[in-house]
Amino acid sequence: MPGIMEMNVPAEMKPCQPYLQRANELRQRDLFMAYQCELYAAQLGYKLLEQSPGREAEQFLTTILDDLEALKAELKDHPAVHDDHASSKYVLEFALRVFAAADEQERQGEVNKYSVNFNFHT
Repeated sequence: MPGIMEMNVPAEMKPCQPYLQRANELRQRDLFMAYQCELYAAQLGYKLLEQSPGREAEQFLTTILDDLEALKAELKDHPAVHDDHASSKYVLEFALRVFAAADEQERQGEVNKYSVNFNFHT
């Protein structure tokens, strides 16, 4: 994905950028979650392209799709790649782990810019 991150993101595709950044960050630690983030960026990109068609946006989306195909090939043996239920379960478990880590940081008074301060009041 370095190719995507080095590209100028067309203005109409800017909403995809945070998901591509997360995918880039996760690529070394959790390739499947990187794939999921990039997949969401592609889905969002399709919607954006329908609203604002343009050659530059289309090329950018094509680059994302090419990278997704390469990621999918790398993940061919991952059990959740071809099973929507397993994929959803994996993403949910990942989100719960992230939440638990942020919650633990808050309880220990170690909140920083990388954790979220969750305050639940009824």
